[in-house]
Amino acid sequence: MYSSQIRGIVALACVGLLAVCYAGGSSIGIAMINGTATVDNAAVRGNASVMDGSVVETGKGSSQLSLQNGARIDFGAASRGKIYHDHVILEKGMGQLHAGSDFSVFANALRVVSSDSNSTVRVAVKDSKRIQVGAVSGEAKVLNGQGLLLAKVMPGRIFEFDQEAGAAAQARVSGCVERRGGKYYVRDETTNVISEITGPGLDQYVRKHVDVTGSIDTTATPGAGATQVVRVSTGGVSGGTGTGCPAGYAGAAGAAGAGTAGAVGAGLSTGAVVAIVGGVAVASILGGLAASGEFSQAQSGQ
Repeated sequence: MYSSQIRGIVALACVGLLAVCYAGGSSIGIAMINGTATVDNAAVRGNASVMDGSVVETGKGSSQLSLQNGARIDFGAASRGKIYHDHVILEKGMGQLHAGSDFSVFANALRVVSSDSNSTVRVAVKDSKRIQVGAVSGEAKVLNGQGLLLAKVMPGRIFEFDQEAGAAAQARVSGCVERRGGKYYVRDETTNVISEITGPGLDQYVRKHVDVTGSIDTTATPGAGATQVVRVSTGGVSGGTGTGCPAGYAGAAGAAGAGTAGAVGAGLSTGAVVAIVGGVAVASILGGLAASGEFSQAQSGQ
Protein backbone atom coordinates (compact mmCIF):
# COMPACT_ATOMS: atom_id res chain seq x y z
CA MET A 1 0.00 0.00 0.00
CA TYR A 2 2.71 2.43 1.09
CA SER A 3 4.96 1.64 -1.89
CA SER A 4 2.02 2.10 -4.28
CA GLN A 5 1.37 5.55 -2.86
CA ILE A 6 5.04 6.47 -3.26
CA ARG A 7 5.04 5.31 -6.90
CA GLY A 8 1.91 7.34 -7.56
CA ILE A 9 3.44 10.48 -6.04
CA VAL A 10 6.64 10.03 -8.07
CA ALA A 11 4.66 9.54 -11.28
CA LEU A 12 2.60 12.67 -10.64
CA ALA A 13 5.75 14.63 -9.90
CA CYS A 14 7.31 13.49 -13.19
CA VAL A 15 4.21 14.46 -15.15
CA GLY A 16 4.10 17.85 -13.45
CA LEU A 17 7.77 18.48 -14.14
CA LEU A 18 7.31 17.44 -17.76
CA ALA A 19 4.36 19.79 -18.19
CA VAL A 20 6.39 22.70 -16.84
CA CYS A 21 9.28 21.91 -19.20
CA TYR A 22 6.97 21.52 -22.18
CA ALA A 23 5.26 24.82 -21.45
CA GLY A 24 8.67 26.44 -21.63
CA GLY A 25 9.19 25.04 -25.12
CA SER A 26 11.98 22.66 -24.15
CA SER A 27 10.86 19.11 -23.34
CA ILE A 28 8.46 17.04 -25.43
CA GLY A 29 8.57 13.88 -23.34
CA ILE A 30 10.40 11.56 -20.97
CA ALA A 31 12.72 8.66 -21.80
CA MET A 32 12.69 5.74 -19.37
CA ILE A 33 15.97 3.89 -19.75
CA ASN A 34 16.37 0.17 -19.14
CA GLY A 35 20.10 -0.22 -18.56
CA THR A 36 22.14 2.52 -20.22
CA ALA A 37 21.52 4.83 -23.15
CA THR A 38 22.62 8.19 -24.46
CA VAL A 39 20.35 11.17 -25.00
CA ASP A 40 22.01 13.83 -27.15
CA ASN A 41 25.37 12.08 -26.59
CA ALA A 42 25.05 12.25 -22.80
CA ALA A 43 25.04 8.92 -20.90
CA VAL A 44 21.76 8.42 -19.04
CA ARG A 45 20.43 5.95 -16.47
CA GLY A 46 16.86 6.01 -15.24
CA ASN A 47 14.79 8.86 -16.70
CA ALA A 48 15.68 11.81 -18.91
CA SER A 49 13.81 14.65 -20.59
CA VAL A 50 13.60 14.50 -24.39
CA MET A 51 13.68 17.67 -26.48
CA ASP A 52 12.31 18.23 -29.99
CA GLY A 53 15.10 16.77 -32.16
CA SER A 54 16.81 14.76 -29.41
CA VAL A 55 18.85 11.74 -30.48
CA VAL A 56 18.33 8.65 -28.31
CA GLU A 57 20.65 5.66 -28.64
CA THR A 58 20.29 2.49 -26.61
CA GLY A 59 22.98 0.07 -25.50
CA LYS A 60 22.21 -3.48 -24.42
CA GLY A 61 18.85 -2.55 -22.92
CA SER A 62 15.69 -1.02 -24.32
CA SER A 63 14.18 2.42 -23.70
CA GLN A 64 10.62 3.69 -23.64
CA LEU A 65 9.73 7.26 -24.58
CA SER A 66 6.43 8.81 -23.52
CA LEU A 67 5.56 12.04 -25.31
CA GLN A 68 3.24 14.86 -24.34
CA ASN A 69 0.92 14.13 -27.27
CA GLY A 70 0.24 10.60 -25.99
CA ALA A 71 2.53 8.77 -28.40
CA ARG A 72 4.86 6.11 -27.02
CA ILE A 73 8.01 4.95 -28.77
CA ASP A 74 10.05 1.99 -27.59
CA PHE A 75 13.60 1.43 -28.82
CA GLY A 76 15.08 -2.05 -28.77
CA ALA A 77 18.69 -2.74 -27.82
CA ALA A 78 21.38 -1.21 -30.05
CA SER A 79 18.93 1.20 -31.68
CA ARG A 80 19.10 4.91 -32.47
CA GLY A 81 16.50 7.47 -33.43
CA LYS A 82 15.84 11.18 -33.60
CA ILE A 83 12.68 12.22 -31.77
CA TYR A 84 10.33 15.03 -32.76
CA HIS A 85 6.91 16.00 -31.42
CA ASP A 86 5.09 14.43 -34.39
CA HIS A 87 7.52 11.84 -35.76
CA VAL A 88 10.62 9.78 -35.11
CA ILE A 89 13.45 9.07 -37.55
CA LEU A 90 14.68 5.53 -36.91
CA GLU A 91 18.33 5.44 -37.93
CA LYS A 92 19.37 2.04 -36.58
CA GLY A 93 17.89 -1.02 -34.93
CA MET A 94 14.26 -1.52 -34.02
CA GLY A 95 11.50 0.78 -32.83
CA GLN A 96 7.95 0.19 -31.70
CA LEU A 97 5.26 2.83 -32.05
CA HIS A 98 2.05 3.02 -30.06
CA ALA A 99 0.22 6.05 -31.42
CA GLY A 100 -2.38 7.29 -33.86
CA SER A 101 -2.06 8.23 -37.52
CA ASP A 102 -0.90 11.75 -36.65
CA PHE A 103 2.48 10.35 -35.56
CA SER A 104 4.95 8.76 -38.01
CA VAL A 105 8.08 6.64 -38.09
CA PHE A 106 10.52 7.51 -40.88
CA ALA A 107 13.10 4.91 -41.88
CA ASN A 108 15.20 4.95 -45.06
CA ALA A 109 12.95 7.67 -46.53
CA LEU A 110 9.84 5.52 -46.07
CA ARG A 111 7.05 6.62 -43.72
CA VAL A 112 5.11 4.29 -41.44
CA VAL A 113 1.88 5.34 -39.72
CA SER A 114 -0.57 3.38 -37.60
CA SER A 115 -4.32 3.34 -38.06
CA ASP A 116 -5.42 4.63 -34.64
CA SER A 117 -4.29 5.34 -31.09
CA ASN A 118 -4.67 1.67 -30.11
CA SER A 119 -2.36 0.37 -32.84
CA THR A 120 1.12 -0.95 -32.14
CA VAL A 121 3.60 -1.10 -35.02
CA ARG A 122 7.18 -2.36 -35.16
CA VAL A 123 9.81 -1.09 -37.58
CA ALA A 124 13.34 -2.47 -38.03
CA VAL A 125 16.14 -1.00 -40.14
CA LYS A 126 17.96 -3.90 -41.80
CA ASP A 127 20.40 -1.77 -43.82
CA SER A 128 20.44 1.47 -45.82
CA LYS A 129 17.86 0.18 -48.33
CA ARG A 130 15.71 -2.31 -46.43
CA ILE A 131 13.26 -2.02 -43.57
CA GLN A 132 10.82 -4.47 -42.03
CA VAL A 133 7.40 -3.48 -40.73
CA GLY A 134 5.13 -5.58 -38.55
CA ALA A 135 1.71 -4.80 -37.08
CA VAL A 136 1.30 -6.10 -33.54
CA SER A 137 -2.20 -4.66 -33.30
CA GLY A 138 -4.20 -2.41 -35.63
CA GLU A 139 -3.13 -1.61 -39.16
CA ALA A 140 0.09 0.00 -40.38
CA LYS A 141 0.42 1.96 -43.61
CA VAL A 142 3.76 2.32 -45.39
CA LEU A 143 4.26 5.24 -47.79
CA ASN A 144 7.18 6.43 -49.90
CA GLY A 145 8.65 9.92 -49.91
CA GLN A 146 6.03 11.14 -52.39
CA GLY A 147 3.16 9.91 -50.23
CA LEU A 148 2.34 6.90 -52.41
CA LEU A 149 0.82 4.05 -50.39
CA LEU A 150 3.09 1.02 -50.74
CA ALA A 151 1.29 -1.44 -48.46
CA LYS A 152 -1.22 -1.91 -45.69
CA VAL A 153 0.23 -4.18 -43.03
CA MET A 154 -2.44 -6.09 -41.15
CA PRO A 155 -2.09 -7.47 -37.59
CA GLY A 156 0.25 -10.44 -37.35
CA ARG A 157 1.91 -9.79 -40.71
CA ILE A 158 5.46 -8.72 -41.49
CA PHE A 159 6.63 -7.04 -44.69
CA GLU A 160 10.08 -6.18 -45.97
CA PHE A 161 10.58 -3.14 -48.20
CA ASP A 162 13.53 -2.95 -50.56
CA GLN A 163 14.12 0.39 -52.24
CA GLU A 164 16.44 -0.99 -54.92
CA ALA A 165 13.64 -2.67 -56.86
CA GLY A 166 13.73 -0.51 -59.96
CA ALA A 167 12.46 2.72 -61.45
CA ALA A 168 10.31 4.87 -59.18
CA ALA A 169 7.32 4.66 -61.51
CA GLN A 170 7.43 0.87 -61.86
CA ALA A 171 4.56 -1.26 -60.55
CA ARG A 172 3.90 -5.00 -60.43
CA VAL A 173 0.72 -6.22 -58.78
CA SER A 174 -1.19 -9.50 -58.64
CA GLY A 175 -4.84 -10.00 -57.90
CA CYS A 176 -8.39 -10.16 -59.18
CA VAL A 177 -9.59 -7.67 -61.79
CA GLU A 178 -12.80 -5.83 -60.92
CA ARG A 179 -14.81 -3.48 -63.14
CA ARG A 180 -16.67 -0.65 -61.44
CA GLY A 181 -18.14 2.40 -63.14
CA GLY A 182 -16.42 1.57 -66.40
CA LYS A 183 -12.97 1.40 -64.75
CA TYR A 184 -10.75 -1.55 -63.88
CA TYR A 185 -9.19 -2.23 -60.49
CA VAL A 186 -6.83 -4.75 -58.94
CA ARG A 187 -6.37 -5.19 -55.20
CA ASP A 188 -2.88 -6.62 -54.78
CA GLU A 189 -3.14 -9.87 -52.86
CA THR A 190 -0.06 -9.14 -50.76
CA THR A 191 0.09 -5.40 -50.14
CA ASN A 192 -3.72 -5.00 -49.92
CA VAL A 193 -3.36 -1.81 -52.02
CA ILE A 194 -5.96 -1.11 -54.71
CA SER A 195 -4.74 0.13 -58.10
CA GLU A 196 -6.78 1.38 -61.01
CA ILE A 197 -5.37 -0.15 -64.18
CA THR A 198 -5.71 1.30 -67.67
CA GLY A 199 -4.77 -0.17 -71.02
CA PRO A 200 -6.04 -2.17 -73.99
CA GLY A 201 -8.15 -5.33 -73.73
CA LEU A 202 -8.72 -5.31 -69.98
CA ASP A 203 -12.36 -6.37 -70.21
CA GLN A 204 -11.35 -9.97 -70.96
CA TYR A 205 -9.69 -10.22 -67.52
CA VAL A 206 -12.64 -9.12 -65.37
CA ARG A 207 -13.08 -11.48 -62.38
CA LYS A 208 -9.90 -13.31 -63.27
CA HIS A 209 -6.60 -13.48 -61.40
CA VAL A 210 -3.78 -11.71 -63.24
CA ASP A 211 -0.23 -10.44 -62.86
CA VAL A 212 0.06 -6.83 -63.99
CA THR A 213 3.24 -5.00 -64.90
CA GLY A 214 3.08 -1.33 -65.80
CA SER A 215 4.05 2.21 -64.94
CA ILE A 216 2.47 4.45 -62.33
CA ASP A 217 0.85 7.54 -63.80
CA THR A 218 1.56 10.18 -61.19
CA THR A 219 -0.50 12.79 -63.05
CA ALA A 220 -3.74 10.76 -63.09
CA THR A 221 -6.40 10.79 -60.37
CA PRO A 222 -7.31 7.22 -59.36
CA GLY A 223 -10.92 6.11 -59.19
CA ALA A 224 -12.86 5.55 -55.99
CA GLY A 225 -10.99 3.36 -53.49
CA ALA A 226 -7.73 3.22 -55.47
CA THR A 227 -4.49 4.90 -54.47
CA GLN A 228 -2.69 4.88 -57.83
CA VAL A 229 -3.21 4.50 -61.57
CA VAL A 230 -1.10 1.86 -63.32
CA ARG A 231 -0.86 2.16 -67.11
CA VAL A 232 -0.50 -1.24 -68.74
CA SER A 233 0.89 -1.65 -72.25
CA THR A 234 0.20 -4.58 -74.58
CA GLY A 235 1.59 -7.74 -73.02
CA GLY A 236 1.64 -6.21 -69.52
CA VAL A 237 -1.05 -8.57 -68.22
CA SER A 238 -0.41 -12.27 -67.73
CA GLY A 239 -2.57 -15.02 -66.31
CA GLY A 240 -6.31 -14.68 -66.67
CA THR A 241 -6.78 -18.38 -67.41
CA GLY A 242 -8.96 -20.84 -65.48
CA THR A 243 -12.43 -20.45 -64.06
CA GLY A 244 -12.01 -16.95 -62.64
CA CYS A 245 -11.96 -15.45 -59.15
CA PRO A 246 -14.18 -16.97 -56.46
CA ALA A 247 -16.87 -14.85 -54.83
CA GLY A 248 -15.42 -12.54 -52.19
CA TYR A 249 -11.89 -12.97 -53.53
CA ALA A 250 -11.04 -9.26 -53.71
CA GLY A 251 -12.36 -8.59 -50.22
CA ALA A 252 -10.13 -11.29 -48.79
CA ALA A 253 -7.04 -10.12 -50.67
CA GLY A 254 -3.91 -9.90 -48.60
CA ALA A 255 -4.50 -13.07 -46.59
CA ALA A 256 -3.26 -15.47 -49.25
CA GLY A 257 0.31 -14.17 -49.39
CA ALA A 258 1.00 -14.09 -45.64
CA GLY A 259 4.24 -15.80 -44.76
CA THR A 260 4.82 -17.09 -48.27
CA ALA A 261 8.40 -17.94 -49.14
CA GLY A 262 9.69 -18.35 -52.67
CA ALA A 263 12.14 -16.97 -55.20
CA VAL A 264 14.30 -14.36 -53.53
CA GLY A 265 14.73 -10.96 -55.18
CA ALA A 266 17.76 -8.68 -54.92
CA GLY A 267 18.33 -7.67 -51.32
CA LEU A 268 15.37 -9.64 -49.95
CA SER A 269 16.87 -12.50 -47.99
CA THR A 270 13.85 -13.85 -46.11
CA GLY A 271 10.92 -13.84 -48.49
CA ALA A 272 9.69 -13.65 -52.02
CA VAL A 273 9.35 -10.41 -53.95
CA VAL A 274 5.60 -10.41 -54.45
CA ALA A 275 4.90 -6.81 -55.46
CA ILE A 276 6.64 -3.70 -56.71
CA VAL A 277 5.02 -0.37 -55.99
CA GLY A 278 6.71 2.91 -56.86
CA GLY A 279 10.08 1.23 -57.32
CA VAL A 280 9.93 -0.45 -53.89
CA ALA A 281 9.81 -4.24 -53.65
CA VAL A 282 7.40 -5.51 -51.01
CA ALA A 283 7.78 -9.03 -49.63
CA SER A 284 6.02 -11.18 -47.06
CA ILE A 285 8.59 -12.66 -44.71
CA LEU A 286 8.59 -15.47 -42.17
CA GLY A 287 9.03 -14.91 -38.43
CA GLY A 288 11.46 -12.35 -37.10
CA LEU A 289 9.99 -8.96 -36.37
CA ALA A 290 6.56 -9.83 -34.95
CA ALA A 291 7.98 -12.64 -32.85
CA SER A 292 10.86 -10.57 -31.52
CA GLY A 293 11.47 -10.62 -27.78
CA GLU A 294 12.94 -7.11 -27.83
CA PHE A 295 9.94 -5.59 -26.09
CA SER A 296 8.15 -6.71 -22.99
CA GLN A 297 4.43 -7.57 -22.93
CA ALA A 298 3.78 -4.30 -21.10
CA GLN A 299 5.58 -2.35 -23.79
CA SER A 300 3.71 -3.99 -26.65
CA GLY A 301 0.51 -2.13 -25.87
CA GLN A 302 -1.49 -5.31 -25.49
